[in-house]
Amino acid sequence: MEHTPYDMLFRRAFAVFILFEHKSYPDRWVALQMLRYVVATHDTTTAHIPHFEPIRANLAHLSEERFLGSVQTITGLVFLKYIKQRMTAGIARTLLEVMRRAVEDPQASELAAICYQVYVQVKERSEMELVQTLARENRYAEVREDGMTYAEELVQEGLERGELQDKQRVLIRQLAKRFGLSDPEREQIESCEDRDALDAALDEIVVTQAKEAVLAKLGSGGDRGAG
Repeated sequence: MEHTPYDMLFRRAFAVFILFEHKSYPDRWVALQMLRYVVATHDTTTAHIPHFEPIRANLAHLSEERFLGSVQTITGLVFLKYIKQRMTAGIARTLLEVMRRAVEDPQASELAAICYQVYVQVKERSEMELVQTLARENRYAEVREDGMTYAEELVQEGLERGELQDKQRVLIRQLAKRFGLSDPEREQIESCEDRDALDAALDEIVVTQAKEAVLAKLGSGGDRGAG
């Protein structure tokens, strides 16, 4: 079939844009939010109003078998599917298998590493420890080298940060219960990142009769051996 210049012009001028908006929770205003995206993308007039019809899909209710597309696309969808769900051994194995396949695709491998780093930030440390344990048990060597090296550093950093914050919370709770705490004193404890100092303060609170003696342990460190 021959096409006139007008047909060709129309075909060249016509464009279809697909926008994916991922939500971790139900949002009744998502259609309005997406409409704002359309308005911001197109400088429309009353004569050229884009057709807009949102399609909603709950990834948590879809099986991985329904995810179609490139390795990169499937990798992103699988990680989005489980980001709000509690980590189980089955989910961890699914993520590790996705990461194993992603290793062979440079773009997918990079996305998997980014997704894993996001998981490190939002998941409980026990959940990520489960992923690491299964990776070791199942010998996901390539996954560990290409996808988890930096993420594991973040896991370790998160573990250390969590331990530090646990010490701070315990010290604040004990001092507040026994002596009371002012806002500056609370800030002093929260700003202390010396684990040895926090341990010394926790030991001191058991034997001391003065709050100042406990807080003194959070200083430069010269007082840690005292008392």
